Amino acid sequence: MTGYGSAEYRDSNYHISVDIKSYNNRYCDIYIKSPAYLSPLEQRINKIVSGYVKRGKVDRKSVV
Repeated sequence: MTGYGSAEYRDSNYHISVDIKSYNNRYCDIYIKSPAYLSPLEQRINKIVSGYVKRGKVDRKSVV
């Protein structure tokens, strides 16, 4: 099974748009590739996502 999701956040300082795709997988594998200026946040993002996803392969499609 494959799932797709997208979310957007906007305020006076930020505009964040995220698209993700997940595949059925026995384990929980989360792959996050963000722009260089967001790379310090990748570990925190991974922790947040793993709080919602218990198994499967999750790929980031885009982060703007």
